Amino acid sequence: MKRITHFEGLYGESGPRPDGEYLFSELLETRSENFDWKIKPHIHTNLYQVFLIETRKTEFLGNNEPTWLTGPSILLIPSLVIHGFNYHATTKGRILTISDKLGSGIFPKVNSIAPMLESLQILTHYAPPYTFRYVVKLVEELHEELFSTRHEKQQMLTAMLQQLFLVLYRLWRQNSVVMQEPDSISLSYFRKLQKRFSEAGSKYSIDQYARELGITPVHLNRVCNIL
Repeated sequence: MKRITHFEGLYGESGPRPDGEYLFSELLETRSENFDWKIKPHIHTNLYQVFLIETRKTEFLGNNEPTWLTGPSILLIPSLVIHGFNYHATTKGRILTISDKLGSGIFPKVNSIAPMLESLQILTHYAPPYTFRYVVKLVEELHEELFSTRHEKQQMLTAMLQQLFLVLYRLWRQNSVVMQEPDSISLSYFRKLQKRFSEAGSKYSIDQYARELGITPVHLNRVCNIL
């Protein structure tokens, strides 16, 4: 299996992992133009991303065959899910990046939208009032708030994120074409290991972690080396 590049932060950045309450918003073209509109397949550690891609034809690169996005598309990409893009030089859009910690604080695992958040989603069908432009406007307003100096900004951002993801959930439910790309078995084990390690740290040995996952230590070591 080809080794996939990990980024602790945003694509192309080699700095340390962002802090636990990380939230960032940017225009899609701001970063993509710097990489000649080609974003190689990669994964982010502990970061959830929302891509809003406008109408220029875009090639999405994931685990399976490349997928062509030919209309306004919304991509929901959990941490440790492989993704890359070949954009057109005039592609427009927005990217919202949220730390897993911040996301789990806003939406606990035990709620109705959890299934949407656990795997890659590509939304391409919209029905009033939740048009593509409606979602873009929500993200634009969130962007403005994020870079403001207004009173009680954090509380407002939390409310805005909750509204955005509830709208995305309603779109997800009504979409007639939703692609869910399953994680590989190895990636599934790796994500479970990462979760347990974040909870227990070095408290347990590799043998104990492997026993919890129901695999051998050799198998667990192979999973870590592949990813």
